Amino acid sequence: MHRLIFSLILLSLTCGSYAAEVNNLYHAQLAIDSRDEQKRNQLTPALLKQVIVKVVGNSSVVEKADLTAVLDKATTLVQQYEYQRTNVVQADLTQPDQLVLKQRFDADGVNKAIRDLGLPIWGRVRPDILAWVALQQDGKQTLLGLENSETKLIQPLNEAAEQRGLPILLPLMDLHDLSQVSFDAVWQQDDAVVQAASLRYGADILLLAQVNLDNGNATIEWQAMIDGDIKRWQSQGQLPDAFKHGIGELADVLANRFSQTIDTNQAVQRLQMNISDVMDYGDFTRLMTYLRQLDYITDIRVMNLNEQKLDLDIAFNGNLQVLQRTLAVGRMLTEETSFDSNGAKSYRLLP
Repeated sequence: MHRLIFSLILLSLTCGSYAAEVNNLYHAQLAIDSRDEQKRNQLTPALLKQVIVKVVGNSSVVEKADLTAVLDKATTLVQQYEYQRTNVVQADLTQPDQLVLKQRFDADGVNKAIRDLGLPIWGRVRPDILAWVALQQDGKQTLLGLENSETKLIQPLNEAAEQRGLPILLPLMDLHDLSQVSFDAVWQQDDAVVQAASLRYGADILLLAQVNLDNGNATIEWQAMIDGDIKRWQSQGQLPDAFKHGIGELADVLANRFSQTIDTNQAVQRLQMNISDVMDYGDFTRLMTYLRQLDYITDIRVMNLNEQKLDLDIAFNGNLQVLQRTLAVGRMLTEETSFDSNGAKSYRLLP
């Protein structure tokens, strides 16, 4: 049952999407040994710090900040909590369950605390990341995927991504994938082959992981393709730790591109958008729903809609460059031209 549920979750993630709205951004969980209220309150600051790291995006920025005042009032920011018994090794029901405390924090309260500290915020809409993981263990070579891998190998990657608020997708590794990409292509980081095999998933970022696993100790060589740039790094340790450190490095890199410090006292900025190929009401609804998900956008005014063209006046907080990067990863809009003489920017709605 554990494996079936996890497989269904992964299946939902492998459907093509227009970026991903991270719904668990203000949730955190940790193991706890009892349901005692005092122990719960003692653990709450650590859970809040997990959430702050997810929302800020860059862990080193959080570590440099003085969070004392915020963490001291952590219990006042809790909206909901629950206890759950979770099998440590999801696919092995012979293993003992572990008691876990899950808490959800007030998003507005957390965001205000972060802004008051002068820290950046990374919104809920984040780029989809397709992870091609080549695993070498005991002389065996495997590409991890939904249809061919044990949960105990995938679970640490999934947990590492959830802790940092990254929407990680895994390939199905069905017959179609197997005909398009080989273990060697991922292991040798053959960008052209991997990019071609990734088209069906429509992900914003491609992540390649070369995992050498020996007696539980892993050495992972990572490569990420981000908007034409290539980033490489390494992580080591027990498999869960190696995944945690590697995914953490990626989160820090992405946060530097997509997070920004919001000054609520600063005047709201406006952007005029001229959008073509809005063919029908379904397209209009799809576009407006997407734009309303973006945390930086505070107001959307429809100025004109005719002949498959939509003119919008957008109010937003923060940096225009960050907003444009966020729009680009969504795979909803493609930029057509630079600013026109009236200061408007032209886009085309993608099907």
